[in-house]
Amino acid sequence: MTATPRLFIGLSPPDAVRQPLTQVRHHVHTRFGGRVVTTANLHLTLAFLGATPAARTTELVRLIDALAFTPLDLTLDQIGSFDRARVVWIGLSRHQTALDTLVQALRAELRAGQFPTEDHPFNAHVTLLRKATCLTEPVETIHWRADTICLYESVSTPEGVRYDVLHRRTV
Repeated sequence: MTATPRLFIGLSPPDAVRQPLTQVRHHVHTRFGGRVVTTANLHLTLAFLGATPAARTTELVRLIDALAFTPLDLTLDQIGSFDRARVVWIGLSRHQTALDTLVQALRAELRAGQFPTEDHPFNAHVTLLRKATCLTEPVETIHWRADTICLYESVSTPEGVRYDVLHRRTV
């Protein structure tokens, strides 16, 4: 870990969910091109922290372990994109109150700990492609019982970005 790693907190899918995510990723890559996100990097970001002093990692681990978190039943059923960022994703077509509540609680705890938080509305998604755009379209539904929250470090390598799990909590 570097002195100021780029950190984020997210939900980590089990292998049983990564497999259908990989199939959907292949489908949209065939249709829209772009650069695929590696299977190991698939996740749903809850909070992006950015460059954070490594010394504060222990605080983040405690925060994650103390967070009121119960398994969430997520339904990924919509392909979309962030055109400006040129990111293609799979997300939820319907509002999920339990997920929004988790994100709000996490952001409140991060603010209380004087960590940076995002102000924009939460948009639950799993990034599938970069450097691509697409039209919004339905896709075969993926059901995900999200029970694992992780603290990740984003590591740039000559081969591309890698997301290392620094802490994992499964409930």
